[in-house]
Amino acid sequence: MLRKFLSIFFLLSLLTGCMVPPTEIAVVVPATNETAVITSPISQLTNTGFTLTSTDVTDGGRLPVEYTCDGDGSTLPLTWSGAPAETQSYAVIMHHEAPDGIHWYWVLYNISANVTSLPKNVSGIGTLGNNINNGLAEYSPPCSKGPGDKTYTYTVYALSAEPQINVPAEQVNRDTLLAAMEGFTLASAEMNVVYAREGMTDPNTQGNQQGQGNNNQGNNKQPADGAPAYNIEQAVSDKAQGMTISYDALAFMTGDLGSDSFFPPGKVADFWGFQYLRDNDPSHMGHAGDFLTSAAMNTLNNLTSDQRSQLVALAESQVDDINEYGYKRFVLMDAFRRLAEGDLPAGTTGLDKEAVKSYSAELYQLDGQISFERAQLMGQILTSLSAEQRAYFDAMVGKGMLEWNDVQEPEDIRGLDRDTKVAVMTYAADLYSWYAGSIEADVYFCPERHGTYFGSFYLKDIKAMSDPTYSIPTNLTGDLGEIMLSKLTPDQAALITGLVDIQKPSLQGLVDAREQISIELRKFKDGNAADQATVMNLMAQYGAYDGEIIYNMAINFAAVKNSLTAEQQAELDALRTELLGDVSHPDGAYLYSQAISHEKNYLSPSQLFPSSLHALLLPRQRQHKCNSRVKCLW
Repeated sequence: MLRKFLSIFFLLSLLTGCMVPPTEIAVVVPATNETAVITSPISQLTNTGFTLTSTDVTDGGRLPVEYTCDGDGSTLPLTWSGAPAETQSYAVIMHHEAPDGIHWYWVLYNISANVTSLPKNVSGIGTLGNNINNGLAEYSPPCSKGPGDKTYTYTVYALSAEPQINVPAEQVNRDTLLAAMEGFTLASAEMNVVYAREGMTDPNTQGNQQGQGNNNQGNNKQPADGAPAYNIEQAVSDKAQGMTISYDALAFMTGDLGSDSFFPPGKVADFWGFQYLRDNDPSHMGHAGDFLTSAAMNTLNNLTSDQRSQLVALAESQVDDINEYGYKRFVLMDAFRRLAEGDLPAGTTGLDKEAVKSYSAELYQLDGQISFERAQLMGQILTSLSAEQRAYFDAMVGKGMLEWNDVQEPEDIRGLDRDTKVAVMTYAADLYSWYAGSIEADVYFCPERHGTYFGSFYLKDIKAMSDPTYSIPTNLTGDLGEIMLSKLTPDQAALITGLVDIQKPSLQGLVDAREQISIELRKFKDGNAADQATVMNLMAQYGAYDGEIIYNMAINFAAVKNSLTAEQQAELDALRTELLGDVSHPDGAYLYSQAISHEKNYLSPSQLFPSSLHALLLPRQRQHKCNSRVKCLW
């Protein structure tokens, strides 16, 4: 029974997260982002013949905005020369001496001795360590929150051997690398640059901007130094969206309907700040396999048996609606597949944008109904908490998962069936995050939250599900997306990268709608009544915005796929096979993360294709039978 329990919630926790790979953090705690205290062991080993330069800025010059969070967040091109003849390896660090200590943004080591330059947005050279802003093994562009010029230092180290580091890259911060290089550093060269953020006239300005998703959309905001590692500005930034869209394109152009259908259940009715809670967990355990379980178990143990029974009753009443939402997604997925395969219904010419938006709006209204019912009950429970129960939650707020109580599953939850238990655990975790959170937290989402019909979740998560020993690489999305683009012609690549700008109005509208929905639903938490009609209207707008995003993605992805040469398609397919091996393609399809069997002959809804014949039905047959829950739409 325990094994079954752990299996259920390992899968659920894996499929609700984003940004930080869940399986990796489950077994490795990244280095903390505390102020660095180690003094560089090479501070006196500078060599006047060893120099560091950049084609885009001179020593002491002003850093171009494209290399900061206000621009593209690119890495600066660097070139060095004059290294000692004994050099066997190089390392690069970018840091800033802030009032509260040293902040590091770029840690790169194991650079081969034959490398003497790094191009802009370097990839595939050396090993990345972490950064102070989010603890991930990646570059994080400077994003200081105070006014005035800030000095950032780039340093290249010439080493007599590769540093011996025996921890995962996610744990390698500036201090770790400096300590590992001690005794091996032959020389170093520095270059200082200056940057001041526009509009930062008040020290509190950046903090006040956090969470205002209807501002600065698409401006590549990264977390400010000391701010939450993940926020809505970062999620909608050009960099985050560009990586996500490119990865989506690779998944779609190499996948099939079965892989497209794999979808995290935590992306439905997600207005409770749980994603924000886990992405910003102070103990860096937000994507550990037991994070959701720990939050849920603490909540369930804090509730009375009557309060728990209310969650169970809600789960039993909503399971059919949740599954119906999953089944209805097949209509859009199959339409997009048939467009890419050139398998259009007779008499049609392509997708009808307004039909796609309308269907997506209808789908999101079902999400709205689920969300409204959930908010209503959670509000009732939260307003009925005793002083003791509130004190229990208050003791958890602001602390990481590692500081929460280690509790057992309540007896009355153990015998629930799989679907009901998954729902109850989700509700319980959401209940705590809603209590502990804010509008900012509720609005937040990870970059891949929308446009979820193209198979990227399968490409990222399925190997970890089938092999618990596999750790999802931190840079998987960005690296594979970049490699995919390199296989395309400039015109083909422009159809993918151009989607970042095309979707901006819809993405902005989507963020605004989420904020208004979150504000309305939180009325229940405050003991007031939310207006259901307002929520449903806003959810229809939300769905229409996502509908426009997925329409544009489907059109451009299909155009690129249909223009691929046989050689290009083979190269892209090889990337998928190399990553997933024998699980590259599923035997069937998925209802969320649950495998279901199907024939490959799914129907696309004729109403999504404009037709002079106005066909209502297509001649193909659908494996899933229509019933009272699943409407026959094709």
